[in-house]
Amino acid sequence: MSSSNGDLQRYDDNSRMNHWALALLFFAAALSGLAFFHPSLFFLSNLFGGGTWSRILHPYFGLLMCLSFVGIFVRLRHENIITDADREWMSKAGALLAGHKEEMPPVGRYNAGQKLVFWAAGISLVVLLVTGIVFWHAWFPDFPVWLRRVGVLLHAVAAFVLVMTVIAHIYAAIWVKGTLRAMTRGTVTRAWAKANHPLWHRDMTQGKRGKRCMAEHTTVRVLSPEEIASRQLAETPYIRWPDPSQLFLQREVRLRQLAAGHAMRDFLIFMADICAAQHRRLNSPVVVNLPTQQHLAQAAKQGVAPLHPSEHLRAPLWLEDLRALLADLQQRAQPAALQVIEALSNATPEHVNRQADKLLQGITLELDLGQAPLIAAALQVYWTRLVSHTQAAHPDLAFGRIDDTTVCPCCASLPVSSISRIGASDAGSRYLHCGLCATEWHMVRIQCACCSSSKSIFYQELEGEGEQALSTAAPPRGTVRAEACDDCGHYLKIMSMDKDAYVDPIADDLATVALDLLVSDTGLQRHGVNYLLLWGEPEPSGLHDGSS
Repeated sequence: MSSSNGDLQRYDDNSRMNHWALALLFFAAALSGLAFFHPSLFFLSNLFGGGTWSRILHPYFGLLMCLSFVGIFVRLRHENIITDADREWMSKAGALLAGHKEEMPPVGRYNAGQKLVFWAAGISLVVLLVTGIVFWHAWFPDFPVWLRRVGVLLHAVAAFVLVMTVIAHIYAAIWVKGTLRAMTRGTVTRAWAKANHPLWHRDMTQGKRGKRCMAEHTTVRVLSPEEIASRQLAETPYIRWPDPSQLFLQREVRLRQLAAGHAMRDFLIFMADICAAQHRRLNSPVVVNLPTQQHLAQAAKQGVAPLHPSEHLRAPLWLEDLRALLADLQQRAQPAALQVIEALSNATPEHVNRQADKLLQGITLELDLGQAPLIAAALQVYWTRLVSHTQAAHPDLAFGRIDDTTVCPCCASLPVSSISRIGASDAGSRYLHCGLCATEWHMVRIQCACCSSSKSIFYQELEGEGEQALSTAAPPRGTVRAEACDDCGHYLKIMSMDKDAYVDPIADDLATVALDLLVSDTGLQRHGVNYLLLWGEPEPSGLHDGSS
């Protein structure tokens, strides 16, 4: 069963009420019981009115807890039967704990760990109920002393097992992002279900997908992917080149606008200062070493980006760009940022180049996250200039379509976001924006920028109140949304110029980090990278190699 927004229902209202009632009774029984477990814990009896009342209430809490579990047991017992597939899953549990989730066999609604929690809790509760009755003097005074002593011992052991089981249950729910909402909202995202319970996802969606109802809050008529492809491929320019004279200047203005009243005001202002420095540096006269015609022709023949960072040897000019940016920023930086700027200014070229390599390859190990935005700013200036000069020198040869349409056709970098443009020639057309060289390349709308699927696309955005909480100058609702894909579990932000004509792919991405936080909590993984604010986990293979 699916909810109205395309999420999958994991638990109905009755199941969730049953679960939370059981949770409350567990804590009541556990805390009142721990008061008598050891003298040092007797202070817990104050929660229930003292030792006498704790002794009176504890068995009733326990009895109600057992009755509450009966409701869950009746509902879920058939789905928690241990199978051969579960035994295989348990044999590979070590790989899961080591972070190799891809090695685990696919599971249905519950994996073997969850089933073990279910049965451990059930057996513990049975033992607690039986042994508790044995020494419940108020109602059952006739059991022999030796049996009561055995009952007390087994009761303590079962209580310990149950408490450890519940701790493991809570930890797992927090550890796996997107799980808690199953018991708070009753639903999970399709991406979460596909990533964590693929067989259950298949059962829930097979034959029921149909066409996803998507709310496209836009004044531009929404076409199907097939209509868009047929109408736009012939008339929409595939590549949009950055304007070096305006690119960083306009981004600076946008960042200062978004910073007004924003929770991240100081950060956005600093990013605006960086953009101002980038603008001045990019428009300074320098000598650029361009790739040869032979190199460009060979890249075109192979269907790859000609200025891929792993293939193009960075000229010393990029270090000059970095030094110029740092010198510019030193004049206006705040003390905290000034320390980072001075440390980077005094760093050796070898250190800076190693940091740049890590940044471009998506390696966060030993990457200085404080210096990374400054290094990224210099790399952006260097690659934007390189692309602009190369295109001007070889307009018919330099750049074109490559085999992998999900990466930049110039430098093979991942997009930072996408933008739905306005204008006579490309009204409503969607372009992916390169986070490194600022080149934009066309991709049809309602298509995943990661896996190119158009079957399972849906959108998420901040509600009006959430946007206003971020900034007093927040753009109109619908300007920035997360375009998510159930097939691959990734998302990328999409900006709509018809909502705000001054939207900027990088500036507005920086200003909507709250949207990343909310979307990532659903189990989706961000596709692409904003080099000015590293977010989420890097791609497993580092920088995209540009091959299909």
